[in-house]
Amino acid sequence: MLVGEEGISGLIDLGDWGTADRWRDISLCYKSLINNFNGVFGGRAYPGLDPDRLFYHLGIEPDREKLRYYLLLDELF
Repeated sequence: MLVGEEGISGLIDLGDWGTADRWRDISLCYKSLINNFNGVFGGRAYPGLDPDRLFYHLGIEPDREKLRYYLLLDELF
């Protein structure tokens, strides 16, 4: 839980993390960043933020095929 002066401000759910290929975890984090930056969650968009910076900070090149696969797989759950 993320708690600020005004109370609970967020929750990070790690329920299924670490149970498969690391790209599954990365893809879910990437999807969350996209939705948060576009304003899907909370109604406030952050147009200057790029979810692809995740890969820079992880020190890896994005594997678009695995991202697509795990994002589609997540839709089944």
